[in-house]
Amino acid sequence: MSRLTVEVHALPFWPDEAPTPLVVSPHADDHDELLSYDDLFGSTQQAMAFQAQDERVTPPRTAEASPPPPPPPPAPARAPEPALGILRLSTGDVVKLDRGVMLGRAPTVNHDPTRGEGPLVLRLASPQNDISRNHAEVLLRGWQVMVRDLGSTNGTTIALPGQEPRRLRPNDAQVIEAGTVVALANEVSFTFEVEA
Repeated sequence: MSRLTVEVHALPFWPDEAPTPLVVSPHADDHDELLSYDDLFGSTQQAMAFQAQDERVTPPRTAEASPPPPPPPPAPARAPEPALGILRLSTGDVVKLDRGVMLGRAPTVNHDPTRGEGPLVLRLASPQNDISRNHAEVLLRGWQVMVRDLGSTNGTTIALPGQEPRRLRPNDAQVIEAGTVVALANEVSFTFEVEA
C-alpha cells in the first residue's frame, strides 16, 4: 500500500479575487493527478461574517457590535394624587393641597361619592358679604394646580410671580405656580406654596 503525501501551499489573495486553488502534490510513485480546492472541500465557500439588518454581510473585523437597546420604561399607572403644596391664607389658616378646595362665604358642593373624595369646603368670613357664597375653587389636575372663579360678584384676582394681578373672568380657570397670590373680592387672599 502506497502513502499519499499532501502538501498545502497557502497563497495570499485579495478579497476581490477568487481564492487560489490548493495544490496537492502526490508522490511520484502514486499518481500524477492534481486535486483542486473544490475537489477537496466542495464548491460551497463559507466564511465567518456579520450580517446586518439590511442583509449586508461584512467581515467580522469591521462589524460594529451595537449594545442592545435599553428596556422600555414601565407604563404609567394610576396612583393617588400626591399633595401638590399648600395654600397659606391671609386669615392664618394653612390648607394642604391633597384634593380640591371650594372657597366661599357658605359654599355648597354637589359631589358624586363614586368619584372618590370630594373637595375640601372652606368657609370664609365676610362681614360685608363681599365674598360670594360659592366664590372660587382650587382644582388639582394631574400635576397642575388651577384656580377657577365660580361667577362671583366681586371677582377673583390672580398675581403670578413677577406679573401684575389680573382678574379672572367668571368660570375661567388659570394654572398657577408656586408663589402665586389669589385674592377673593380683595377681602381674603391666599398664596400657593410648594413645600420643599
